[in-house]
Amino acid sequence: MVLMTMTKRRRLAVILSVITTILLLGLIPIYMKPVFSSGVGGNIDLFTQKEPFSGKGPNVPSDVFGPEEVVILYALVKYNEYPQQNLVVTFYIKGPDNSSFSRTATTNASGIASINFTIPHKCPPHENETFGEWFSMASVLIGDNVYRDTLTFKVDWIVKLISVRTIDSNFTYRKNFGITGDVGLEIALQNVAMTYKNVTLGIVVQDELNVPISSLEIKDFEMPPNGKTILLYCKLNIPKWAHVGVARIFVSAFTALQAKMGCHIVLEYPTSF
Repeated sequence: MVLMTMTKRRRLAVILSVITTILLLGLIPIYMKPVFSSGVGGNIDLFTQKEPFSGKGPNVPSDVFGPEEVVILYALVKYNEYPQQNLVVTFYIKGPDNSSFSRTATTNASGIASINFTIPHKCPPHENETFGEWFSMASVLIGDNVYRDTLTFKVDWIVKLISVRTIDSNFTYRKNFGITGDVGLEIALQNVAMTYKNVTLGIVVQDELNVPISSLEIKDFEMPPNGKTILLYCKLNIPKWAHVGVARIFVSAFTALQAKMGCHIVLEYPTSF
């Protein structure tokens, strides 16, 4: 029988405790699985400048673009949630007429590569070939893996003039009006974008000899998004000196008045009375 003093017992307990700790530490890499965040690995996000509906997120569409508008495509590249610099991103763009092109750009210090191009406005009879849904894709090689993101956007007249009707004071459709009287208008419009748009309307009346006899500007009114149709009502005076006959009304939509550097956002809509 071996008898130990109290001091020896304490020393043995300490030694056993140290040995146990060492053994447990040695087992950690073998038996414990590391926990990773959802951002582990490579990632690329393709989006446009159309905030707040720019298409950020995997395979999220962007807001609508109009003819002759510049499209900026951004691709944000990350690895384990850290931006990746000096990586080559390939951009692929296909139009609704199945025409396509590819370009490349290198990511900057923020992990973003970008390109830009202008939506064409083709001559008749091909002017509608660019209208419809566009498809784009960005891809990047990180290590042995290729990461991709896709994005779609529509091209259309962002504000549409649906109809222009001549009406009387009772809001009834009418085609005949007398000189020195008023011609009333009912104008139907749509905004196909995902955000509110400020629009200015320019209205001109020309008599049978194409002499401008009356005009009106409806300035900076707000249109609701997502294709909701709104109706505007106004009236214009027909002066005594107007030439009797068939008159024409031209309605145009602008981003702002020409004096404030506004530009057209839809082709003018003509009607006659």
